[in-house]
Amino acid sequence: MSIKKESYVLHISTQQLNVADTADFTIDYTKLYLDPQKEYHLALTSYQLWNSIYNIDSTNNRLLYDPVIAAPPPTYLNVGSYSIEDLNTEVKRVVALNGDNADNITITPNYQTFKVELTLKGGYSITQFASSFWNILGFPNGGYADQTGVSTTISSPQKVDITNGVDSLLINCSLVDSKYNLNNDEHGQSLYNVIIDAPRGGILQKNITAPIYQHISQQGSIHSVRFYITDQSLNKIDLHGEHVNLTIHIEEV
Repeated sequence: MSIKKESYVLHISTQQLNVADTADFTIDYTKLYLDPQKEYHLALTSYQLWNSIYNIDSTNNRLLYDPVIAAPPPTYLNVGSYSIEDLNTEVKRVVALNGDNADNITITPNYQTFKVELTLKGGYSITQFASSFWNILGFPNGGYADQTGVSTTISSPQKVDITNGVDSLLINCSLVDSKYNLNNDEHGQSLYNVIIDAPRGGILQKNITAPIYQHISQQGSIHSVRFYITDQSLNKIDLHGEHVNLTIHIEEV
């Protein structure tokens, strides 16, 4: 006769929590007790979150360009998550908003080379942008200009990094025993690596049919558990308030 093992299922939804940061939050528990005489492990069995990570934010949205006639006032792109085409549209919007010729700055993707072509006309130049903006487009940080007075097209020497370095997401949990969890060669608390397979603004979701169980670092009464989502290098991300739903299975070993 087999003995039934103790187990818990934790349903987590930030929509029911009063949290400002949905990518890093803590839940208080009063009914979660793990017998100190037993061993337990846990796994993520489902997740649901939105691909709401910005590649243009307050650190890289300032555009300094020179239309030759008169320097415009400080110009800022709207923050958000952009494709190359969307970014081109936004740059043209703010240039036109200043009363300048939006056709004189064009950013075009090259899908064959995975690079970008920057076309400047009429002597226009882009004199400064944050380095992370240029990294997205595959350009070194610096200024670029049409010195012909007619038209100049510059190809990016590097491939586009439209996600601004975010290739996948790690769902981390403070219950995971970091002794048995490595991110490259660094100890961590990751439960699952989420591949970003949804478009910008789309939903990332999965029911995990073969969950990977992790050692638990705590026993007895569990008063609080922190859940935090990072990029693949454990850098903090911002989901901009979009909600997260997780299901955790805790089971006696």
